[in-house]
Amino acid sequence: MRKHLLKGVCTFISMIIISLNVFSQSFTPVYSSMTGFSNGYYEYLPQGYWNNPDEKFPLIIFVHGIGECGNGTSDLGKVLVHGTPKQINNGSFPTSFNVNGQNFKFIVLAPQFTGWAAYIQMNDVINYAVSHYKVDLNRIYLTGLSMGGGCVWEYAGYSQEYASRVAAIAPVCGASSATTDKINHIANSDLAVWATHNLGDGTVGVAATNTYVDGINAAPNPPTPLAKKTIFPVNGHDAWSQTYNLSFKENGYNVYEWMLTNKRNVEALPVTGFTFSAIKASQNTSLLKWSTLSETANLGFAVEKSINGVNYTQVAFINSSSINGSGAVYQFIDQQPQRGKNYYRIKQVDIDNRFSYSSVKILNFDIKPVIQIGPNPATDFITIKTELGNAKTSVKLFNQQGQLLQTAAATSQQLFKLPASNLPNGVYYLQVNNDGNIETQKILIQH
Repeated sequence: MRKHLLKGVCTFISMIIISLNVFSQSFTPVYSSMTGFSNGYYEYLPQGYWNNPDEKFPLIIFVHGIGECGNGTSDLGKVLVHGTPKQINNGSFPTSFNVNGQNFKFIVLAPQFTGWAAYIQMNDVINYAVSHYKVDLNRIYLTGLSMGGGCVWEYAGYSQEYASRVAAIAPVCGASSATTDKINHIANSDLAVWATHNLGDGTVGVAATNTYVDGINAAPNPPTPLAKKTIFPVNGHDAWSQTYNLSFKENGYNVYEWMLTNKRNVEALPVTGFTFSAIKASQNTSLLKWSTLSETANLGFAVEKSINGVNYTQVAFINSSSINGSGAVYQFIDQQPQRGKNYYRIKQVDIDNRFSYSSVKILNFDIKPVIQIGPNPATDFITIKTELGNAKTSVKLFNQQGQLLQTAAATSQQLFKLPASNLPNGVYYLQVNNDGNIETQKILIQH
């Protein structure tokens, strides 16, 4: 009896251990936008994440290949097919790593992008991670495969400031073309690089990795240690299975252990407790508000705006109003939002000109060009009153066969008239084009 009881207790304990291990390896889907090109991501939090509110953890941001792009919701599971997400999902990712006598536990975030993410979207993801998770700012690591490896190269190569935000990058068969500027930005930032590729890769040629790594090491100010590359003597595109294999090591470290041998020396955050919101203050104005809990060595905030979510222009700069390091509240009113989508972000600038970006807020001023068409049915005239009198406007009338019958002549800045007395009874279509915004309405002519 005692033997069976002991066996049962052992089995129960084993089940608990297995359950805890499975829980620790879970990858949680989060249906939230990290940037304009991502509507969802997977989140891995290490064991003990919530135990100590002051404890910070190393962060891995994993970027998938082009075949795993998707909508961030029903497609999100595609992210789990390769690399780090696959390892976490199947329970093979270690709960901790011991490097040089010190134990580390990773936060892992794996966004699903809707398409090829640019350096701006990559920076948005880092900003999101830092503002939502307990991230050790000295240990932020980027890795990705194929398209994702290219995104990693492009982010680090965009500027020395961007490259300096991360401690190490591990691009795998990265689809990116090196330039002198990209190479120098990475080299000048002293960024640790370990890039891998298959020698016979017919999808992304091995020259992509060779050009980057060789160029970085030959740069006027090469990093310490030098960038490293591993070229596997095999054919095919899949260099990721070997790269992320925990048993594959160089100089005694697998790719995750190698990441942890590298760190930055980032000082305390210049701004804490940052919040940012954007609303329509009226039909023609945007109200941006942001606040901080504390500020140290903060010069101020640049308000940046874009109409495509990629190219931003500074529209204002608000100096810090913090007193003795306290927090402050700020606002800016955009009196001239563009028609359609307006993208806003806040750029926080330190006194030594280092900077970081907020998340992006989007306001849509999709004002319809027509506010009144009448009478309907029409007899003698069709009158069109438009919303924006200063816009470039055209008014056209078509029959049901799609033939253009008339073009309106403006009788005033906002008023157009079309004669209808000479038209047969029937259904017609009126098209109003205001600066490229087209609205079509059906109108009946009845005498």
